[in-house]
Amino acid sequence: MAAPATAPYPKTRRIRFWFGDPVPMRRHFADNDIALSHVLAGASAVFPPGEEFFVRSVRRYADRITEPTLKKRVAGFIGQEVTHGLHHRELNEKLTEMGYRSKMVENIGRRSGKVEDLVDKYLPNMDRLKYVRLTMLAATAALEHYTAVLAERLLESSELQDMVTDDEVRNLLYWHAIEELEHKSVAFDVYRAVGGPEWLRARGHGGHLDGNGAVRDGGLVVLHRME
Repeated sequence: MAAPATAPYPKTRRIRFWFGDPVPMRRHFADNDIALSHVLAGASAVFPPGEEFFVRSVRRYADRITEPTLKKRVAGFIGQEVTHGLHHRELNEKLTEMGYRSKMVENIGRRSGKVEDLVDKYLPNMDRLKYVRLTMLAATAALEHYTAVLAERLLESSELQDMVTDDEVRNLLYWHAIEELEHKSVAFDVYRAVGGPEWLRARGHGGHLDGNGAVRDGGLVVLHRME
């Protein structure tokens, strides 16, 4: 499957996945490979809290966007990311039934969101903790770039596609990848539109990706312990 052309606006799609129905999922659902199955399970476990972080980071600045096209792109971005989290939770529930610790890893990742919610509730003035909030938006821009690169690689590599032997998991990843490419630059464009400084974005880019890797690797350790 080739990577599609980028749509003018991110579109929220109504879609349904049937994990394990009618064909039961194999325990090692990625080419019967233990390691690869854990990699995919780990990625799915961190997606829901990750998507929530992305949405919060962009939504904080939504009322500061005045350019009509960017406003529509922000709305589409939020709709897509919320839907991604929903369907990865469904997969995580199925994986948990199969013995993976996906929901536990997902719940650990969501704790930071509760802290952010408290900060937004009690410190609603955006000029308070200005650079903390801008750093979160810069992190979202960096990680959206990273996931778009992975998405493009998946859609263009038949070798990678063949490794995902469960049809519904593969369908989920195709859909997720296509939408990641549709909204890959939204967070970056919001960051620039609200005057985020380039020095902050550049300084944090590497650190954000390193931090994402640490969270991912920690989740994989927890998931792998069940074997």
